[in-house]
Amino acid sequence: MKPIQIEDGEWWYKGCFIQKQTYPGLKPYHVFKDTENQETIDSCFTMTEAKKLCKLNEVKNYKYGAKSFLVSLQ
Repeated sequence: MKPIQIEDGEWWYKGCFIQKQTYPGLKPYHVFKDTENQETIDSCFTMTEAKKLCKLNEVKNYKYGAKSFLVSLQ
């Protein structure tokens, strides 16, 4: 399974969100959980690292899921 792009610069993967950040001084990828509180996991430099964080912190009982975003895009 590959990350599913739900918006420009945002993906859903293994119950987590990956967001591309463009602010100076911040790592380019921010990873947080698809839960009620959307807890931050970490930030990292590459998409490969972001996917690894998602795998290590997989959320089984997520709040939204990628399909809820894909339906709204159609």
